[in-house]
Amino acid sequence: MAIFLDISITKLHIRLRYSLKHIDALKALFKKEKFPIPKGFTEEDVNLEAPPLFTDVLCLKSLYMMSTHGHNEMSLSFTTSLRPDIVDFYYQCNLDAMEIYKKTKDLLVSKQFYQQAPTYITPNKVEMIGHYHYVTDVFGKQRPINTIESGHAYFNLNKTFIAKAMILGFSRVSKNQNVRALLKKSL
Repeated sequence: MAIFLDISITKLHIRLRYSLKHIDALKALFKKEKFPIPKGFTEEDVNLEAPPLFTDVLCLKSLYMMSTHGHNEMSLSFTTSLRPDIVDFYYQCNLDAMEIYKKTKDLLVSKQFYQQAPTYITPNKVEMIGHYHYVTDVFGKQRPINTIESGHAYFNLNKTFIAKAMILGFSRVSKNQNVRALLKKSL
């Protein structure tokens, strides 16, 4: 795993640089608006002497998953913002999220850790939806699951596995009893 770690750090150090750049941009926007700057994680929150809590693969998969969510949220924020400085900020965040997504996916694929979604049989002909109850039949009559629904289910299942692993790890090392109890409850 040491070789993998070297490669992932070399190729993905860009994520930290982007995060710091985003924090600086947000601080500038907050100061401009005289908005109090939130207190984020500090060195007090992290034990840099502790051994690694998660495998490199889990960290990489988590980064991949977070980049997909980050891109979705940044896209929504971009399309709903009005102020030019905020639009520019989210525009850049979108570009950064896409680059992180691509780098993490490429690394997962090259290391053979990327799990491809299920493949589907190509239909022989086009089938039209025959009635308007297609969507409501999910809760009523049975119908075959469509490709998009299946893909979302697969994505969410993978995301759930990653989240459970991270919650389990953090629940075992948290020094705060309340945090530990909340994390264990969420398992």
